[in-house]
Amino acid sequence: MSLTRPNGNLSLRQARLICRRLGGRVEDVNCTGEERYGHPAMSRTVKVNKRRKDAPRKLITFLRQLEFLLSGHADRDRAA
Repeated sequence: MSLTRPNGNLSLRQARLICRRLGGRVEDVNCTGEERYGHPAMSRTVKVNKRRKDAPRKLITFLRQLEFLLSGHADRDRAA
């Protein structure tokens, strides 16, 4: 499952799976109904409402940035 899907819409379940496959972590925020997504390679985390069925734009952007960073394209862009 990749983020380069034609329609660009992800369910929260799919986003959770993609984050874990990329080596990220998904943590429950106690008693708030939210989840925090993070990765050691990223300096920020994203907190989203886990009661939603669709993934918010900020989470999809976070996952795309993570996928880009881990693919090695970021190093090639810096060298140019």
